[in-house]
Amino acid sequence: MPTINGQFVDASSSQSPAVQQQAGINAGTDDVTTKTEQLRKVFAGLMMQNPKQYSSLGAIYKMMEPAQPTEAEKAAKIKKNDAERIVSQLEDYYFTNNLYYGNTAKGIYANTMLPILDPNAPASKYKAFLESNRPYLAKAAGDVGNLAFQEQVQAGKPFPTARFNKKSAIESFSEIRKKLNLPEKDYNILIKSNDKFGDIGAKYGY
Repeated sequence: MPTINGQFVDASSSQSPAVQQQAGINAGTDDVTTKTEQLRKVFAGLMMQNPKQYSSLGAIYKMMEPAQPTEAEKAAKIKKNDAERIVSQLEDYYFTNNLYYGNTAKGIYANTMLPILDPNAPASKYKAFLESNRPYLAKAAGDVGNLAFQEQVQAGKPFPTARFNKKSAIESFSEIRKKLNLPEKDYNILIKSNDKFGDIGAKYGY
């Protein structure tokens, strides 16, 4: 059994006080990842300094290798990143173009007739992008086990349309993120930034 500073190191535990002392780790540290990385650096140095104990120290070093993600975990991460990218694009485009007209004549028109009459209008492009990605988003909902939400997406809900107002759009996107297990987003930053540019444009007649 290898020793450090005269203390035996149990190969079944990398949390030996001697090892932690050598690594300069406080017993109260909660960051497990940092602890492990520090310990691995210590053992790498000890392996170089103690050739006779290389095999024993190497066995402990190998035990501290971080677990590698499975193929299923890798695939799930890719899917989640793709869902995050699509939702973020929808959010950014929606709020950047102020598409929250509310349940008004303008909102109803933008959500029904405008895509037919002017496919290049911002509201039309938003709707087209949403519809083209709806099957993927429905699958993403199924991947996280939210079958009820998957059915809502397939049925044309619950993403904001031009008939939503600002408040309901924020609430809707926030709920979508929760149901897809995506991180929260501060929409106020996006909206304030857009409002700032709008104020500048209005000042100069744009």
